[in-house]
Amino acid sequence: MMSNYLIELKKSKIFKNVGAYLAFSFIIIQLAEILFEPLGVDQKYILNLLFLLALIFPFVVLITYFINREKNDEKSANFIKKNQFNFRLLSSVFILLLIFGLSISNILLYTSKVTDEWIENDLIPELVELSKNRKYTTALALATSDKLNDTVNKKLQEAFKLFSFNADIELDQSEVEVSYKPNNELELNWKSVGLLPIKNKLMPKGFLRMKFEKPGYNSLENIGGFNYRSRLPKIKLLEKTQANKNEIFIAGGNYTLTIPGLDHIEAVDIGNYHIDKFEVTNIDYMKFINDGGYQNPNYWVDKFTFKGKIVNRDSAMKMMVDKSGMPGPSTWIGGQYPKGQDNFPVTGISWYEASAYAKYVNKSLPTIYHWNIAANTAAAEQIIPYSNFSKEGTVEVGSLNGVTRYGVYDMAGNVREWGSNTISGNQKVILGGGYTDMNYSFQDIFGQNPLNRSESNGIRLVEYLNGTPEKKSLNDIILQERDFLNEKLVSEEIFESYLNNFKYDKIDLNPKVLMKDDTTFDLFSFEKIEFNAAYNNERMQAYLFLPKANPSNIKYKTVVFFPGSGALYRTSSDDMPQIVNDSFNYNFLLKNGYALIRPIYKSTYERSDELKSDYPNQSVSYKKHVIYWSNDFSASLDYLESRTDMDMDNIFYYGISWGGFMANTILAVEKRINSAVLLVAGLCFQKSLPEVEAFQFTSRITTPVIMLNGKYDHFFPYQTSQLPMYKLLKTPDKDKKYVVHEDGHTIPPSLLIKEAISWLDKYSK
Repeated sequence: MMSNYLIELKKSKIFKNVGAYLAFSFIIIQLAEILFEPLGVDQKYILNLLFLLALIFPFVVLITYFINREKNDEKSANFIKKNQFNFRLLSSVFILLLIFGLSISNILLYTSKVTDEWIENDLIPELVELSKNRKYTTALALATSDKLNDTVNKKLQEAFKLFSFNADIELDQSEVEVSYKPNNELELNWKSVGLLPIKNKLMPKGFLRMKFEKPGYNSLENIGGFNYRSRLPKIKLLEKTQANKNEIFIAGGNYTLTIPGLDHIEAVDIGNYHIDKFEVTNIDYMKFINDGGYQNPNYWVDKFTFKGKIVNRDSAMKMMVDKSGMPGPSTWIGGQYPKGQDNFPVTGISWYEASAYAKYVNKSLPTIYHWNIAANTAAAEQIIPYSNFSKEGTVEVGSLNGVTRYGVYDMAGNVREWGSNTISGNQKVILGGGYTDMNYSFQDIFGQNPLNRSESNGIRLVEYLNGTPEKKSLNDIILQERDFLNEKLVSEEIFESYLNNFKYDKIDLNPKVLMKDDTTFDLFSFEKIEFNAAYNNERMQAYLFLPKANPSNIKYKTVVFFPGSGALYRTSSDDMPQIVNDSFNYNFLLKNGYALIRPIYKSTYERSDELKSDYPNQSVSYKKHVIYWSNDFSASLDYLESRTDMDMDNIFYYGISWGGFMANTILAVEKRINSAVLLVAGLCFQKSLPEVEAFQFTSRITTPVIMLNGKYDHFFPYQTSQLPMYKLLKTPDKDKKYVVHEDGHTIPPSLLIKEAISWLDKYSK
C-alpha cells in the first residue's frame, strides 16, 4: 500500500513543484540578505521571513496534490484540462500575495516598531561602546535615526549625555551658516547645523571641525569642542577684501599662558587683533627683497647684537645672505627659493629679518600671549595629527588641515615662528616647533639667538587693532625649567624629618552616615559619611560607592580616589553620585566589583577655602595644604579600617591630573596601598618649600604604579614632566608601567578601562 502511494506521488508533480518552491524561497532569502542593510531593516526580518516561507510550504504541497488528484478524476478531467492554466495561475498568485503581504507587514513591524528590550539590550550597549572609544558622532547618528523618531525610553534619554551636548552657538553676526564634521574623520561630508544664532542644538561631544559661511565674507574652519576642555571661541567673519583675505579675527579678553613653565605668569588683558591665517610664504618674502627690503634702513630699527656686543647695520647685513652671498634667507640660492615652492613658508631667517619684514607690511611679530591664544596648544592631540613634524622639509601652507580653534593653520610644525618677546637674557622666543622637531614641541617654548638663521625658522604676523600690543604682553619671559633627574636628593635622614610632618595621632573618628541610598542607581548603593579629620578638630566627608554585584559574603576591594584640580573650584558635591554613575572614569571600577571612596579633601567642594590653585608655591600655606591632603587620604583609610565589610589587604590609589601629581607625595607617605593607577600625571615645574617638594617623595616610592598619559599633555609635558616622574619612581621595573597615547591631557576611556582593570586585578590579593 505504501509503495502504491509513493508511485502515485511520483506520478504527480508534487516533487517538481516543491523543488520549484524551495528554489523560489532561496532566491527570496538571498535578495532579503542583500537589501536589508541599506534599507535599514532589522536582521531579525530574515528569520521571520524563513518562518513565513516554512509556514506556506504545506499549502504548496496540498494545492499541488489536489490539483493533480482532480486531474485523475474522470468526471472533472476535462474541466481541469480546460482550466489547468487558471488553476496554476490562481495558486501562484495566492502564494505570491501571501508572501508579499506577510513580508510587507514584517518589514513594517521591524522598521517602525522599536521595543524597549531592543533599545536596552542592543542599542544602548552599542552607544556605550562607541562613547568609550570617543566615536561620538557615530553614536549620535545611531541614537537619532528615523526608526527612533517616536520612541520615548528613559534609559536611552539618559544615554545621550555620554555622546552629545546641547550647544548654543552665537556670534555678533547673523545669517551665518554653520556646519560640522568629526575632526578625526575629515573625509566625511559636512553636516549642516543651521543659521546663527543656534540655541540648544543637539551635537556630538568631542572635537569637531566647524565651518562658518556667509555671503560676502571669508569663510572660516576651526576646531570646536563640546567638552570641559574646549568651548567654541568668540569668532568673527571678516569681509572679503584684499587686505584681510588671509587674516583671522581674535577677540580680546583676559588671558593666561598655557605653555608649560609659563602658566605661573599673571593673566594679561588683550585687545582685539588679527593674525595671519598662514605663515609668510616664499613669494610673499620675495616681494620684500625685490622692493629693496634689505637695503632700506627704515625696516631695520632694532639694535643688532653679536656675541653680546652691539654691531652696526652694515656688519649685521653681511650675515643675512643666502647660500650664494646675496641678501635673503639662508636656505635660498642666488636670491631664489626652490622652484615650485611659491606657497611654501619662507625659511632660514633671523629674528631681525622677521622684524624687518613685519615693518615692511605694517604688521608685527606676535607676542607670546597673542601667539598662544591663537595656537590653542591645549588641543594639541587634535592639531598635531594634521601637522608637519619630524619630516625632511616644509609643505605648502594650509595643506595639512592642522587648524586651531580660531581657524589658524600650521601653528604646529612646518616652521618655528618668531615672537617679539625676549627670553633668557638676549634670546628671542620662537614657537610652535618646525618640521625638524618632535611633535610634542608644539607646546614647548624655545629661545634662540636673534641672529639664528636655522632652516626651520619662519614667520607669522599679527595686526594689533589698537595699534600696539598691550605693554604687559611684551614683558621678558622667565622660564621655570627644571631638570628633575639631576636635582639633588636630600639624605634619608633629612627625608625622614619631612615624613614626620605627615604623621598624626590616631583619634576616634566618630563616623556618621549623612545619607544612604540603595535604590537610585542600578550599579551601586552609596553612603555619604562624615568623620573626624586628622587636624584642627575638623570634620571631613566622603562618598562610599558599593557595587551591587558584589556577593554579600565577600569583603570589598576598594579604590581610593584623588580628583583633578576642578574639585578646587566646586562648592558642592551633591551631584557626585550621578557623575560616578555616568562617567567612564569611575563607573568601570564598580562594574568590575571594586568599591570606590571619594574623600572630600581640604579646599575642595564643601570644604572650599582660600586656596584656589593646585600649582605648588613656596608659601607656608601651600605646605600645610599638602600635609592636609595627605592626612585626609590616610584618615579615609582609617575609616575603611573601622568597617567590617572592607578588605584592607586590597586598597588601591586612583588619581587623575592633580590627583596624579599628589600621588608623588601620598604614595611615599602612605604604605597601605597595593598599587596605583595614575591618569595624566606628572611633576610640576613650580617650586615649593623643601618639605613638600614632590620629586623628593617620588624617589622614595616603591608601590606598583601604572601611568597613563597623553604625549601632548600641556600640563605635564612628555619629556620634562611625565618621563622624569616615571624614571624617579623607585618601584621595581617589573611593577611599574608607562603607557603613552597620542593625546593631550586625557586618554580614551577604552584604554583607561582596559589598562586600569588589568593593573588592579594584577595586584589584588
